[in-house]
Amino acid sequence: MSKCLFAFCLLALLVRSNAQPITWNDISNQHTLPDGVKLFQGRQESPPLNIWYLDINVNQAELAVRPYITGSKTGITSFVAGRNAYAGINGGYFDINSSTSYSAVVYPQELKAQNVSMLSRNGTVYPATRSFFGLDYNLNMSVDWIWHFDATLDGLYIFDTPTPNTDGVPAAIPVKANGNPYDSLLVGIGGGPTLVKDGQVNVTYYEEVFFGSGVGLDNDDPRTAVGYTIANHIILLVVDGRQAASQGVSLTELAQIMIDIGCVEAMNLDGGGSSQIAIGDSLINLPEGGTFERPLVSILAVTYADSLNIPPQPILEKTYDTEDGSCTFVGGEWSTSANSGYWGGTPARYTRQGDGSNYAKFDLNLTSDGFYELYAWWVAAFNRSEDTPIIILHNNRAY
Repeated sequence: MSKCLFAFCLLALLVRSNAQPITWNDISNQHTLPDGVKLFQGRQESPPLNIWYLDINVNQAELAVRPYITGSKTGITSFVAGRNAYAGINGGYFDINSSTSYSAVVYPQELKAQNVSMLSRNGTVYPATRSFFGLDYNLNMSVDWIWHFDATLDGLYIFDTPTPNTDGVPAAIPVKANGNPYDSLLVGIGGGPTLVKDGQVNVTYYEEVFFGSGVGLDNDDPRTAVGYTIANHIILLVVDGRQAASQGVSLTELAQIMIDIGCVEAMNLDGGGSSQIAIGDSLINLPEGGTFERPLVSILAVTYADSLNIPPQPILEKTYDTEDGSCTFVGGEWSTSANSGYWGGTPARYTRQGDGSNYAKFDLNLTSDGFYELYAWWVAAFNRSEDTPIIILHNNRAY
């Protein structure tokens, strides 16, 4: 009996290893897409497979890839079109009976949802640092294992390795000392498991406690993934499955596909009936063989950069103090204040109200043209003037 089982397993491995390569076609011209975004369709005849991916060049300043979350589930096409996005794929995991997201969603300066952290399997509770795809303010991308120490962005930490869970043996709860705060996080979305790290297959299925979850490791299923290349291109990929025309892939096969496309890091997202891709209000794939769109809680969208509402980077941020060489006191009647609350190590200076012949002059030495906001600050006291003039000299004109 054991010999027959071994022979069957070996045959299955031979069949899988003899799978035909995927043939890719650029079908971008069949859709309305901006410069920097391409859509590819892949086909494999044996075993049958239909697959699509968006290639987004985020070096294009006008483009952004960001998540959206809703309080009321909706289909992929209305979700994408309703956000005026160019395209999108389904996001992370959620409660199908409610609108509760089980995967993190981060907007600029706002944590909208958290990755699930504690999971129960057969009466055993496992802590899990689950996967997260994020972009910082410099548009650097990464796939990390994260843990939420509270419900704020400051409480979101990243870890170099996942929690070392195994089936039946839970890991210790993560501590801050073993991780790092996720500094400068702009946007991101959670999911899991991780598929690719450092350009290698690295499926952290057991560490992230996906066993017993309905997310299979080796079975062929519809899948969705996000990753990025060394050239700063984001890859959003969807595989059809559970149908005669496309049987789906395992997580390990999905990881290899992402590597073959050029990803150096990649992460799995929600799959099954949730695996969907849309261009505007057009459904591109056939989720489980039909056009029914499972209502989603979150998506990962390709959109315009202004949607991020990132404030412009300041040309100059500087504090000019009375102790600086840029400050000159004109007139002789200047005294040192005894009041606390001054900037730096030098107490504030003051003079009596007069005809304007006593004044402090600050040479700003601005090096670039631009719009500047100027604020003045001095220590409080009951006898401070309420009408002190501040005069700005620019191009020999006073303002």
